[in-house]
Amino acid sequence: MRTFGIALILLLIGGVAMAADPPAPPLIITAPQPPQRVDVEIGAVELHTGAANVRIAYLPRLAPLPTTLPHSIAEMPNAFQLTGMSLPYRAGLRP
Repeated sequence: MRTFGIALILLLIGGVAMAADPPAPPLIITAPQPPQRVDVEIGAVELHTGAANVRIAYLPRLAPLPTTLPHSIAEMPNAFQLTGMSLPYRAGLRP
């Protein structure tokens, strides 16, 4: 009986709270907005002009899978080999 009383009180409080809300404003119909000229997304920017739609991607969408690149570009170039320099080693410690 006690649970029923608590449920009834909560139901009455909820009904009073719903009745106290102001009525919803009437629906307002607006004209469609023209598309934005600049659209910024994660990783790309789209520019919409009268002549063209330009998309500039500043982050790669997908990274290449391992072992799918040619061997010549799959490695990080070694700056010391490219410039003909070597690291200074102490005497007797050169590998």
